[in-house]
Amino acid sequence: MFATSLTFEDGPFKAVETVYPPGHKGKFAYSEVELIVYEGEATLGARFTAKDELPPGDYKIKATLSYQACDNTSCLPPKELAFEVPVKVVAAGTATQDINAEVISRIPFKKVEK
Repeated sequence: MFATSLTFEDGPFKAVETVYPPGHKGKFAYSEVELIVYEGEATLGARFTAKDELPPGDYKIKATLSYQACDNTSCLPPKELAFEVPVKVVAAGTATQDINAEVISRIPFKKVEK
């Protein structure tokens, strides 16, 4: 069994927190020990900070999700899904608008003091 992981390429942003949802324990025919697994939909989250002196502009965060799909009797080979998230950096004081607030509100990020 291959653990789910989310990794990020080095770039203009640094991941400061990655949140995985709690899985549940299960015992399966292909494993002698209980495993922590996800079923159905699982929402992972990551919070980033921009590196010093990053000028306004359009950027991308490049990431890879590694995972393995299994059922009660067997597992498929591990897979990797590479993807990019577009990020727009604006000048300080520029008005911004939240997107995907409902999804983001379900991710238990640590509280950040401002």
